[in-house]
Amino acid sequence: MRTIPLFLVPAVLAAVLTALPVASYADETITLFQREPEERVITLYAYEPAMLAGNAPASATPDNSPAQASDAAVPESEPAKSAPSEQPAEPPENANEQTHYEKILSNSKYSLGLLAGYGFELFGRPDLGLVEVLPSVAFPIDSIKGKIFYRGVLEYKIEPVLGLFSEYNDHGEVGIFPLGLRYNFTALDGRLMPYIEGQLGAVYLDVPKKIQGTRFNFMESAGAGVRYFLSDKLAVNIQARYKHMSNAGIRKPNGGISSAFLLLGLDYY
Repeated sequence: MRTIPLFLVPAVLAAVLTALPVASYADETITLFQREPEERVITLYAYEPAMLAGNAPASATPDNSPAQASDAAVPESEPAKSAPSEQPAEPPENANEQTHYEKILSNSKYSLGLLAGYGFELFGRPDLGLVEVLPSVAFPIDSIKGKIFYRGVLEYKIEPVLGLFSEYNDHGEVGIFPLGLRYNFTALDGRLMPYIEGQLGAVYLDVPKKIQGTRFNFMESAGAGVRYFLSDKLAVNIQARYKHMSNAGIRKPNGGISSAFLLLGLDYY
């Protein structure tokens, strides 16, 4: 029996360790090491971000590349955005809200006015021209609101009448309009305020009997004008007015006196 020298034992062991089975195990070890991390990487990018977003795809496969999985996961990881709620439309302008000068008229307990001017007799009798002074007091009673051109404030007006005939220096008139209505148009929403008015009253006429058969007469007037507010308290007033005076046929002669006036004055609130 042949013996192996002791100095050859290490060489024999080295040859055995480098034999095929050992190399095969090494290859398998390398192969497993390469596959297992690859599967974990795919699982990490393909499934875990989707699961974190709470909305994992139903048919996710390991064939998806990490880049695609990462791109798909970014929007899914953001918080879900609810559909934008419909914003309510801005409320329309309140048509019932009063304008500045409309408030002045409506909120004042009363207003004081003073007009003065000259009236021409309309039927060819220049001797019956009248110079008149007309103080007045007005009270707001109602208003019309809304986006309409005739929006405005209605006033009740009382107006005394003092007049002097131009050709009869010692003859004149004294009367009062106890029933008067004035409607102010406020849709312009500015310092300029047009108006219309109508009045009924009675007057004492000091004129020759040949002109009018009675001293007591009735009178009615209709006018239109415009006021310009210098301030919240004071306004300039310009008015054109028609006025008729007669005794309603109580006694003849009853020719009546019809005049057209141009008046200028102030109103105080």
